[in-house]
Amino acid sequence: LAAAVGTPGVVLFSGTNRPRQWRPCGERVTVVRHAVDCSPCHRERCPMADHPCMTRLAARRVAAAVQIALRSPPADHSIV
Repeated sequence: LAAAVGTPGVVLFSGTNRPRQWRPCGERVTVVRHAVDCSPCHRERCPMADHPCMTRLAARRVAAAVQIALRSPPADHSIV
């Protein structure tokens, strides 16, 4: 709902699914993920011990995405 009304959002995705399949629909949604060769795997449990699609998703990248999202101007959704 937040994305639909223009609220900025940052969502994190693992390599399990394609982001375009499950991302919130909205102009101000930023998807952050670490691309891996095995994505999308559609598995419930990762066979790799270090879970690279999540463990390599750096906190600094997430923080930077949040800062950018909060600075972006809201879209004009006024009804005329």
